Amino acid sequence: MLLLLNVTLAWISVGLMVALSIIYLLRIGNKYLFDNKNQTLKKWNKRLRKHHRWMGILVIFTGLLHGILSSFHVLSFNFGTILVVVFILLGLSFMLRKIFSKGTTWIKLHRFLTILAFVLLILHIVEVGGFVGVDGIKNTLKNDPSLGGISSSVPEEIGENETNLISNDVEESGANDDFDDASISETETVVDDKTFANEDTTNGASNESITDSDVSDDTVTSTPGPYSDGTYTGTADGYRPGLTVEVVIENGYIASIEVVAHNEKNERFYGEPIQVIPQEIVAAQSTDVDIVTGATFTSNGIKNAVNNALASALK
Repeated sequence: MLLLLNVTLAWISVGLMVALSIIYLLRIGNKYLFDNKNQTLKKWNKRLRKHHRWMGILVIFTGLLHGILSSFHVLSFNFGTILVVVFILLGLSFMLRKIFSKGTTWIKLHRFLTILAFVLLILHIVEVGGFVGVDGIKNTLKNDPSLGGISSSVPEEIGENETNLISNDVEESGANDDFDDASISETETVVDDKTFANEDTTNGASNESITDSDVSDDTVTSTPGPYSDGTYTGTADGYRPGLTVEVVIENGYIASIEVVAHNEKNERFYGEPIQVIPQEIVAAQSTDVDIVTGATFTSNGIKNAVNNALASALK
């Protein structure tokens, strides 16, 4: 949910920047292309100028909130933070325009800061690995269960299979216990006290040894997991398409996971999830693990790629 809000704030901020700067472009375009005779351009220029101040305040607010929700610290040195500072300077240049000695001085500074803001915006988009578009938002909605998206089905199947296996073991164990009890009762009825005592005296040690061996074997031998052993490959979309993982299954369980290929941008974001998420999935034997803050797309991409591989591995 926070990711969706963050992406939405980024879109709003960019839209406000365009709306704020287009005022000048509409006036220049009407002047040089239509000799100030285009009434439609005049009308839109007037409407935008009327709300210019409030849009400026709003772009500062959305930019700051976007920075707080992002993986960058707001007070760290990055192009996003510098861009917010430029927004603030733009607001100050407008508010303090009356103190300049010449009426045109402030507007030149204002326009220069506007151009600088767009340059910083481009640098910031490159810095974070590209602009998250509509497809990114759709993937977020699809993969985030809290937003009504599709939750991973593989972990549920694992749980059901494990539960069924345990239930079957318990039932079989219970049936064997009943059979053993019945056999012992029947033996005790046929064999006399003297014979039973002799067997108990002579074979007690060996019987006890066999029992310990059986218990040890039961402890060592684990129930096979729900997957077929082997190496499986899965692919999904991370921040970019083509995130591929290799999942190794041993004794029916997830033994290891490795990200073998990806098109993610900026190691600052994808580095941690590529290292952490596979280890957590192996430890939990499920893809229902926490994402890495600030790298939601890559985290979800890894989990979805593992689910894709496990779907082929299910028995």
